Amino acid sequence: MLTFDLAWAIAAALFLAGPVMWFFARRSSTTGGRRCGECGYDLIGATTTSERCPECGATLAEVAIDTRLDAAGIRRRGRLRRMSGWSTVAGLAALLLLLLVDLRRIPVTPPAWLARVDARWAVRSPDTTSAAVFQRLVDLRCGGELSDADLRTAVDRILARIDQRNHGGAPARELIMHAWRDGVVTDEELVAIDGLWPVIELEPTSGTRSSMPISTRVDCGDFRVPIAKAGLGIEIAWKEILVDGVSFATDRAEEFPRWPGPGLPTSEPAAFVETAPAETVPAEIRMTVSLVDVRAGTAGAVLATRNIVVSGRHEIEEPAVGDD
Repeated sequence: MLTFDLAWAIAAALFLAGPVMWFFARRSSTTGGRRCGECGYDLIGATTTSERCPECGATLAEVAIDTRLDAAGIRRRGRLRRMSGWSTVAGLAALLLLLLVDLRRIPVTPPAWLARVDARWAVRSPDTTSAAVFQRLVDLRCGGELSDADLRTAVDRILARIDQRNHGGAPARELIMHAWRDGVVTDEELVAIDGLWPVIELEPTSGTRSSMPISTRVDCGDFRVPIAKAGLGIEIAWKEILVDGVSFATDRAEEFPRWPGPGLPTSEPAAFVETAPAETVPAEIRMTVSLVDVRAGTAGAVLATRNIVVSGRHEIEEPAVGDD
């Protein structure tokens, strides 16, 4: 199996083999007859002023040499010179490619290179591969070693692909939150990220025809961890509950000054229903969700608000015999 260590060894061998082959190809031999240095044609009697080699057409003034090698030996030297050039180029290309893909060099890579070069390919790579690049950028930013300009460059790469499957993983999302916290990303850019907004689900519950408990869960998805560190909160305001077409007004509001985890249960108000019993009935909650800036000194400013509708179906239970 080809490992990075083996790939480095092969690339270095190719690169170093070029100069070695060039040395042996250019090494002078004992003076002998004159021949063409390109094809080895015997030039005895030919001039070296302006004539060309009768065999290959090369200018004799440039390629004529004195050597004891025969034509086959000269051709072998020519092939060796060409091989030395190709070996050097191939080795150099392999070394440069390994510098890009071998993530072990990340701890010693300059921050500007990480942000401007590595981030470009990392956002298109699987999250397991790109995580090392963006985690290093997060660490550099926390340590004060990543400039605003370089941070902005890296974040632009992430934002361009934030709605796609591969965009840098959790460290890339955390880098966005660092950029927003430090004023490098604007409020408008932040709230425009659909994946940032929590998903609210209506829990399947059951009740009698006289009452129906309503329960919801909040899922903050992929942004859960980085947001918890950045000073972003949620406000959820219940506006109306509809059960089987019957409306119940509500003004219940919930605040999450710290970002909740996945599947966090919210409130469970009871909605009273006076409809005929049925196997299941549709239920719907109309609410507003607001993203709130809870960083120090912001006094809980609302960044953006969205109206959402959460719907589902609830089961109606027949009351037990003897119940009122």
